[in-house]
Amino acid sequence: MLFFFAVLLPLLFQLLFTLIVIMLTQGGGSFVGLGAMLGALIAIPATLIINWTRIRRQPRPAGLQVLSGTLLSTAVWPLLLIALAVLAS
Repeated sequence: MLFFFAVLLPLLFQLLFTLIVIMLTQGGGSFVGLGAMLGALIAIPATLIINWTRIRRQPRPAGLQVLSGTLLSTAVWPLLLIALAVLAS
């Protein structure tokens, strides 16, 4: 259950957020969608590895500690995408 909330749910969130950014910027003459796609090739697997390592590092991690770390590492990529979209417009 912890694996689902700490690894799979953030993965799905980042994939959907990246897909939405790519679809919203399609055909606008901006390279935001391309940047989102290329950045996701590194950011999403890196977040997956970071979250998986965080829950495997401790034998019985505390729920709040895992949740706060997961939210922090998961939010970095969407915030960078928002900043990229704002800078490009």
